[in-house]
Amino acid sequence: MSSRRFTTRHMVRIVWDLGWADFQLKYRGSVLGYFWSFAVPFCKFVIFFYVFRVLFVVDIPFYSLYLFLGIILWEYFANVTMACIGIPLTYADIIKNVAFPRFLLVFTVGWIQTIIFCTHVAIFFVMSVMMGAAPSWNALYFPVPFLQFTLFSLGIGSLLASYALRFRDFPHLWGILLQVFFWLTPITYVHAVHAPATVEFLQMISSPQQIIGWEMLTFFTRFQPLSLIIFDTRRVLLPDGGGMPSLVHSVVLTAICLLVFWIGLLVFRKRSRSFVQEY
Repeated sequence: MSSRRFTTRHMVRIVWDLGWADFQLKYRGSVLGYFWSFAVPFCKFVIFFYVFRVLFVVDIPFYSLYLFLGIILWEYFANVTMACIGIPLTYADIIKNVAFPRFLLVFTVGWIQTIIFCTHVAIFFVMSVMMGAAPSWNALYFPVPFLQFTLFSLGIGSLLASYALRFRDFPHLWGILLQVFFWLTPITYVHAVHAPATVEFLQMISSPQQIIGWEMLTFFTRFQPLSLIIFDTRRVLLPDGGGMPSLVHSVVLTAICLLVFWIGLLVFRKRSRSFVQEY
């Protein structure tokens, strides 16, 4: 679908209105309404705090914050990709009957999930202050890994959405793969990258014999984009997290995420032209 007839202002308005309407629809009819967007992450944090502060003592400073931050980041990725897969079916009536640039639906999904994610981050900051672990000035860097995470998530989601109608098993298969990737990402455990990550990565690939067998899995766990972004986020938001990443690291990781996003959106724009025929 050509976007030449739509100005940037029109497209932003479409994404804003459609995303906000869907977010409001999510809580329409409930007694507590938007309060649920805060209640759910707050309850999760209370559970983490109780379990790992009272029942199981973990030798990681502020582990409840460490775990909660990893969980909300992971859920953001999982929710974005699953919502993207559902685009052809969720917005089927719009796709069939309204002429507009269909790639805007990808941005709509990103906007909806960003609203939800912001409520989770707000809970994190409040709990950090209450626990005496308020983020330092390094937290000003947080928009960078968030942008990286959003680009990467939307890129993967766009690729999956492109073939969701042709292969109807995609949502089920992706749900299983998310469980696998959850444990291949350092969310519940510590698998730190020794800074600078770019240098360590180049050192490892320069000696291929070091990454054979199980070491290959370790290599993937340490250097896949999700791991790096979550690691960087913890560095800038948690006390004694290690400070801000290097400029080279940030530029390279942003370029990778931007490439994934560009490829995903390109494929989605091409494949979305045949959505109507595939219903």
